[in-house]
Amino acid sequence: MGIGTSAPAGTLHVITPSNNGSVSAWGTGNVVIGSAGTTGAGLGLSYSTTDNGGTAYLSALAPSVAWEYMGFRASNYEFYTNGATESMKIASTGVVTVDNLAGTGNRPVIASSTGALSTATGTNDGVWNVSANMLSSRDDIGGAAGLAMTTAVAAPTDDGSASVALPFTLYINGLACTYVSMCSNGFIQFNSSNSFPDGSPFSNTTLPSTTFSVPTVCFYWDDMVCHNAGIRYYSGGTAPNRIFVIDWDLITYTGSYEIVGQTAIHEGSNLINTTYATINAYACGQSATIGLQLNQTTAIDACYNTKVLDDNQAYDAEFISFAPSK
Repeated sequence: MGIGTSAPAGTLHVITPSNNGSVSAWGTGNVVIGSAGTTGAGLGLSYSTTDNGGTAYLSALAPSVAWEYMGFRASNYEFYTNGATESMKIASTGVVTVDNLAGTGNRPVIASSTGALSTATGTNDGVWNVSANMLSSRDDIGGAAGLAMTTAVAAPTDDGSASVALPFTLYINGLACTYVSMCSNGFIQFNSSNSFPDGSPFSNTTLPSTTFSVPTVCFYWDDMVCHNAGIRYYSGGTAPNRIFVIDWDLITYTGSYEIVGQTAIHEGSNLINTTYATINAYACGQSATIGLQLNQTTAIDACYNTKVLDDNQAYDAEFISFAPSK
């Protein structure tokens, strides 16, 4: 029976003059809002006693294409999408699974910079961050090994900074970082513009700190001065596995106690390694801050005015690694 138009047997149609906004019922327990035709568009609510032991559907029909479903399966309390293909399923235990993917193994769901969700392909590809106690050989820099360093902040600069473009985009806490600024007071900041967002503060605090407005890595934040080679940088490798290395040679403003090390930033993995090579007994963190700050409410404070580094390390450099959220 139809109002304003003929209808298939067993179906009730209420059709507006524009053929949109219709309400129809057919079969057993099904209601569709929208066009009744197979080439129209509609929103459906249905229940099937035979599909997978009893399934309720919220379905949508785009013009000239098949139905797309979101289902709730009463038999084992599962929520899933896309009908029988079950492209995503949330089980009653809370476990999320994604079917019909290439490769094998457990893979995480990854959000891109635009918010699109995808999964790593292959067997556990792109999942692991690996850190190691490694330091680019400082005596080979600029030599036969081809590690050509560029001076960012020269000695004996006090309270100075330099900003350079990264060779790759680093995503930290939702921010697409294309520049890094290096400060003689022992910290680096990531930014989307070629600038010095917070200047060159020399009075260290605990993290998180309102001093910093963008993602910041504190190599050794204290009142420092560039010494010998100062602050240098270089990049190496090939996409998508490039590395950007910052080489530090600093002394404390008071006492001239030296600390030498490197910060290595890895493309893709977001791994940031900070390694300490030369440490004076009076520059082991006693008056410094070491850590990572994502924003003014979230940070990892590895050291605040505490002796955490060992000046008697012999041939083993000390290091700390971070893998901030994208």
